[in-house]
Amino acid sequence: MQHSQIAISAERGSNVHLTCSAQGSPPPQFTWYRDVNGHSIPVESFGRIQLWGDLMQIRRVDAQDAGRYICRASNKFGEQRAETHLSVTSKLNARIQPRLQVINSGESVTMNCTVEGYPVESVEWLHDGVPVLSSQDTKIRLLAPLVLIVGSVGRRDKGMYQCLVRSDKENAQATSELKLGDTIPELQYTFIEQALRPGPPVSLRCSATGSPPPSFTWLLDGEPLSEIAQGHRYAIGQYVDQSGDVISHLNITSAGAEDGGLYECIARNTLAGVEHKARLNIYGPPYIRSIGPVRAIAGIDTTIACPYSGYPITSVEWSRGGVELPLDMRQTSR
Repeated sequence: MQHSQIAISAERGSNVHLTCSAQGSPPPQFTWYRDVNGHSIPVESFGRIQLWGDLMQIRRVDAQDAGRYICRASNKFGEQRAETHLSVTSKLNARIQPRLQVINSGESVTMNCTVEGYPVESVEWLHDGVPVLSSQDTKIRLLAPLVLIVGSVGRRDKGMYQCLVRSDKENAQATSELKLGDTIPELQYTFIEQALRPGPPVSLRCSATGSPPPSFTWLLDGEPLSEIAQGHRYAIGQYVDQSGDVISHLNITSAGAEDGGLYECIARNTLAGVEHKARLNIYGPPYIRSIGPVRAIAGIDTTIACPYSGYPITSVEWSRGGVELPLDMRQTSR
C-alpha cells in the first residue's frame, strides 16, 4: 500500500479525489470509511460522493467534508488500511457593519467583524494601523475575537478601525470609520502659574476642542471678567484655527500689581464644561478687590476666596466683625 497516513488540502467548491493504492493476489477489495467522533462509519456512493474501488470522489467539497478518511484494502489473506486527512479551505473575506458610525462623546460603540472563509488562524484589531490592545487602554476590550467594544468614546478614539484575519495562506481585512458627533470640551492648551514684573503686557491663552465648538469664559478670583473689566485694560478674543481648536486669549495691557490673582478659563458647550485655573503673580504691594454678596445654603459647606493680588504675599488673614477667624472647628483657612 501507499503510506499509511497522508494529508491533502482542497479549496471549497473544488472536486477532490482520494486514492487508495494497493496490490495483492488475488486483487484486493476496497472499502471506505470516515471517522466520526472516533467511530469508523462506512462511506457509500451518494450525491456528491462517488466510489470506484480504490478511488473516492467528493464533488464541490465543503467545510463539512473535512476530516479523516480510511481506506481498507483486503483479500482472503488479509487486509491493510491507510488514512487520508482532508482539510478544506475557503477564501477569506471580512466585513464590519456598519462601515461608518457617528458616536457622541462618552458613549460606547460595538464593532462586529463578520468573516467568511476558513480556516481562520488569528484575528487582530487595528486603530489607524496600530494594534488596539497594545495601547493598554482600559476603555478598549474584546468581547470575543470578532467583537470590539470601545467605551466612553473620546476625541482620540475617532478614526479608522480594521479587523485583520489570517490563515496560513492568506489574510483579509475589513474597515470601519468612527466619527464623533457631539463631544464634551477637552482642553488642549492652558496657561501656567507665573510671577512677572509690572509694566509689560500679559497674555493668557487657553484652547479646547469639542462639538459643538465650545465658547470660553474668563474669571478672575471667581468673578466673570466681563463684569470686572468695565473700563479696564482687559481684552478677550476667541477664534477657531485650521484644526478646529477654539483658541481664546486674555490680554492685559501694562499689567500692574492689582491685576494679579487666580485666573480661570472655562470652555463650555451644550454637553458640558471644562475649566483650568492658575495664579498670575505680579510683583507689587498687596491689593484686595471687593468681595460681592455671598449666598449660601444652610447646612452646606461654603468657600469664600480672598481676591488678593501683589507679590510676594507673606500672609492672608480673615476676620468677621473685627474678630480674627477661624473661631471654631467649623471654619478653616488655607
